[in-house]
Amino acid sequence: MYYLGIDGGGSKTAFLMVDRHGKPVCRGTTSGCAYPELGITGAVEVIRAQLHHMLEESGLRPEQITGAAAGLPCYGEDPKADLELLAEVKGLLPGARWGIYNDVELGWAGSLGLQAGIHVVAGTGAIVYGRDSQGHSARANGWHEDFSDEGSGYWLGLQALSLFVKEKDGRLPRSPLYETMKEALGETEQEAFVPLYVKNYQGRRNRVAALQLALLKAAKRGDEYALQLYDRAAEELAAGVRAVSSKLEFPQGKPVPVSYSGGIFQGGEIIRGPLEQRLEGMGFVLQEPLMDPVRGGVLLAAYQVEPGLADRIREWLGESQIKKMEER
Repeated sequence: MYYLGIDGGGSKTAFLMVDRHGKPVCRGTTSGCAYPELGITGAVEVIRAQLHHMLEESGLRPEQITGAAAGLPCYGEDPKADLELLAEVKGLLPGARWGIYNDVELGWAGSLGLQAGIHVVAGTGAIVYGRDSQGHSARANGWHEDFSDEGSGYWLGLQALSLFVKEKDGRLPRSPLYETMKEALGETEQEAFVPLYVKNYQGRRNRVAALQLALLKAAKRGDEYALQLYDRAAEELAAGVRAVSSKLEFPQGKPVPVSYSGGIFQGGEIIRGPLEQRLEGMGFVLQEPLMDPVRGGVLLAAYQVEPGLADRIREWLGESQIKKMEER
């Protein structure tokens, strides 16, 4: 019996295959699998190719995979597309018991070990998901890149572009942000820059989100505008946590655990600090994730087949971590 977790995202897709004792057998990473950008056929082909490679590498046959769980971008947001995606993905391993989720659910499962709480994803996109001990769930943010996803890499990339052109014009004084963005963008003269943006960035979420790295570099140099943007991102993410919590039932008088995943958190205290401060003021406690999302996928895959999952979690995390989790 083997279990497969697939953590899909806009920028990359991670795979992990384990045996029934939680021992890793094979892992891999490939490009993003967001169907709004690739189409359903293209997104499934990304998964198919990597899965085929992993089966060859591990020497396993498809029928040996007992349970599989895939967290996919935008799943649960379009009923028609969901049905098509579900059928296509399940066809990759017809004999396995599949679970298809929005990618934020894998983040929750891994970071909180299937326990009640709230999970914040801030990568290319942003979304907040929570589940209480009664099994009720709720989401916030992540509606659409054009009018939502506040606090994400894409949102921060756009905000960084806006700051850059203001500094270029002289509407704001030039700061370290100007230099880091100029280095990232290359061409910055208006007559060439607009065509460059249209050709290389417009409609390309991953490339816009990657500009967040130039923003982060400026923030680490103490740039006031960059730090203010991360503070705004923390405010937006905290608002999502508050909204999700209001729809669920958590014990009174006890801080609700909130965990996180996504590339934005590679910024460390630049984003964690202001987010933690806001959450503590609202009665939440920010905690480091117990596991990454792809391991959360493995837990969900196993749980579908073997609901008595406590021992498996203990094998994976170790008794000390589980004890800390249960004491929260």
